[in-house]
Amino acid sequence: MKKAKWNILIFTLIVINLALILVYIVSSRTNSFLYSILSENTDTIMNSHIKRKADISFKYNYLYNLNGTWFTDTRLCPNNIVFSWTQDPWSIFTITWTTFEFDSNNIPYCSWSSNSWVVNIFYSNNFLSFSWLTYSWISSSLTNDSVQTDISWLIFTWNLFYTNLSSPVSAYVSFSWNILPTWYDSNFNSDNYKCSSTWSINYPSNKCDDDIYARQNIFWYIENVPGYSNIFWNNSRIADYISTNTNNSNSWISLLESTSTWFLFLNTSDSVALKIITFDKTTFDKTNGLKIIWEYDWLIDGSSSWFISFSWTWLSLNPTLSNWIVFDFVNNNYSLFLSYSGTTSWTDLQYILTWMDYNNVPLIINPIDDSNSNYFKFLWYDILIWDNNKLHYKMTEIEIPKNDDIIKNNFVN
Repeated sequence: MKKAKWNILIFTLIVINLALILVYIVSSRTNSFLYSILSENTDTIMNSHIKRKADISFKYNYLYNLNGTWFTDTRLCPNNIVFSWTQDPWSIFTITWTTFEFDSNNIPYCSWSSNSWVVNIFYSNNFLSFSWLTYSWISSSLTNDSVQTDISWLIFTWNLFYTNLSSPVSAYVSFSWNILPTWYDSNFNSDNYKCSSTWSINYPSNKCDDDIYARQNIFWYIENVPGYSNIFWNNSRIADYISTNTNNSNSWISLLESTSTWFLFLNTSDSVALKIITFDKTTFDKTNGLKIIWEYDWLIDGSSSWFISFSWTWLSLNPTLSNWIVFDFVNNNYSLFLSYSGTTSWTDLQYILTWMDYNNVPLIINPIDDSNSNYFKFLWYDILIWDNNKLHYKMTEIEIPKNDDIIKNNFVN
């Protein structure tokens, strides 16, 4: 009898163990299946995000390199501009140099200045000749000083430009024609995917035309759905990709791999929830892992267009220099996320993201390689916040031919 009971106990334990093993197998397969479904879903979502980011950036990169109209080699600014004062014919003043400048609308002109007066000479429409001259001086009074300007049209004859000034004193102004070229594109738009003019000639005053606009800015839209969407990420692989693009080699361009004191400028069409995460750079470089060392998020009401600021416990967009977040791309990796929180009828949130420093030097943040004459390459990425705040990311390279028909079919409206 005791032996029978003992056999029943052993048999019962065997059945229980078999049942536990079966439960474990089923559970493991279920978990594996669920993990596979989750991975497949996140991969599909990230692929969709990456494609839209690439399409929009590709569109703007191509369009800003098609909007030039011509190349005209602007002539050098004149030297030896002679002022002959008519009330004192023995008094002659000569300006021995003028500098080539661009105004706020990127229109070239020639300029010279002293402590009390300024001379500007403006080109004709074809930028191969000169059309008019302005002479400005400080007019003093008992109450304040004001700037007065006399405008005179130039006359050309016998290889000489001349005009007559009427204020503040009569003067005869003349200078000789200078036919040497500047090698600057007169319409400030060479369409060469670079910051420089045609033949890699740097523009004066460290200026860049709009050919780098798509590489300097990130455009995208956020759908009106719950959750955060990744709009920016920097890491060593992205920085290397940007630096190897030969169109980014201009001396007046900053690259992610060497910039440590930069500020984020965000333009949004409606209210957003903004999340900023700082990742440990060493961890990603060694293991490709995302180790969070700082994280914060805050709601920003209404459409805004300012620098991101952090004070006490809140983020804001601030037009002043107060409390701006300084982004150190040399020692840290950052990721930015937006979530639509507006109340308008718009279906999507539009935004533009860019960066700058105190000197307004352009910083390339979009990993686009447009240096090949036949195709574009993009190293695009996405980070998905999923499954109880777990982070999933993907980086992939997309290649698109520089072909008009393909461009038209791939544009995102």
